[in-house]
Amino acid sequence: MPPQLSPSIHVAVGGETEIDFKLAVAGVRESVTVSAGPRSVETEPRGLSTVVDERAITNLPLNGRRFTDLSLLTPAATQDPRGQNSTSNGDLAFGGIREFHTSYLVDGGDNNNAFFAQARGRYRAPYQFSNEVIQEFRVSPNSVSAESGRTAGAIVNVVTKSGSNKVHGSGFYYLRNSSFDARDPFLDIKPNGEQQRFGFTIGGPLRRNQAFFFAGFDQHIFS
Repeated sequence: MPPQLSPSIHVAVGGETEIDFKLAVAGVRESVTVSAGPRSVETEPRGLSTVVDERAITNLPLNGRRFTDLSLLTPAATQDPRGQNSTSNGDLAFGGIREFHTSYLVDGGDNNNAFFAQARGRYRAPYQFSNEVIQEFRVSPNSVSAESGRTAGAIVNVVTKSGSNKVHGSGFYYLRNSSFDARDPFLDIKPNGEQQRFGFTIGGPLRRNQAFFFAGFDQHIFS
């Protein structure tokens, strides 16, 4: 605290005025402020990650319509040439880490095939989930949080669609036929081939505002 000034005024007989200033010693003051609060909840993921939303899943063309192939749109994603065929790009590797180090989660649950060290239903089966039942998925190639662990590569976290209080659904049909294609300039013939892909989804309430259902059907026919 600065010293306090206490002025005093004296009036002399001759009309002169004297002002005396006296410095008084002030007391010592000290204050301590303590503040504390709960730690804020982390609502955003840390590290590099990419979200592939429903619009991209629905509108981007996919040969074989395997939604995980859209992971190739994320940085540092590459495909393993082993297992590539007309319906699959094979396993996916991220950041130079072998493809079997990639972990797949569906609605927070483990979706890995421990025997083949890959996601369940990868290129050994045509597909596991129809694109129509996927809401979005997040690809995190590094800096994943502790609860996601168990991998040296990327985490692919899939969120499926849910029902609501209103009955809703969708339907689709895709046709791929060689008659629509041009002949290969290095071949004298044009091979015949056809693929048909069709299905539907439906969702609604089991009990309003409490329980819901969502189901999908997807069929792929080669000929």
